[in-house]
Amino acid sequence: MKPINTLVVFSIFIFSACSPMSMINSNSQKLTCSSDINGPFLTAELYPENIILKTKTEQILNYNTIEQSISCENIKTQKRLFKFSAKEAEVIAKGIKDAQTQQTKMIIRNYSSDDIGLSAFAENKCKQVNFTFIFGLETENGPMIGCQTSRNTKSAIMFRQSDQNKDEITVAALSFYGPVLDQFNN
Repeated sequence: MKPINTLVVFSIFIFSACSPMSMINSNSQKLTCSSDINGPFLTAELYPENIILKTKTEQILNYNTIEQSISCENIKTQKRLFKFSAKEAEVIAKGIKDAQTQQTKMIIRNYSSDDIGLSAFAENKCKQVNFTFIFGLETENGPMIGCQTSRNTKSAIMFRQSDQNKDEITVAALSFYGPVLDQFNN
């Protein structure tokens, strides 16, 4: 009796696995890559070495933050750092479009240092947004600290103590990082 029950269960399993419903799922539309930055985009996903924008028609745009270019080849999706909404995706898309047309725009914001100093403030904010590669620069205007998603990325969030107010930290980033800066907790 047991072998028959096992055979019946196995047969049902095989039959359901080959049913038209499974066939439909296996033939579902695949994402296609595009270089069109016009959207509209439903989501944006930030990864250590790229930003992927997705449309409702299942197209993706891949911006490689190392090459600073749009590419459909070698799309690397390591651990996702953030997933952004449609509104944020449009802000990111505009920033990428500006960068591609050599009209790069910067976002500059000021934050209270909370009396912890530049280094601790920058490290805290970088950790908050998973920008794990942190570096320092000495400039003629004083020290700057930057962080980026990976060692090879060619864009960063930069921190500097304000000249006018020592309790204030000035943060600068390319405009496509605007939604990332919005993640900073004060």
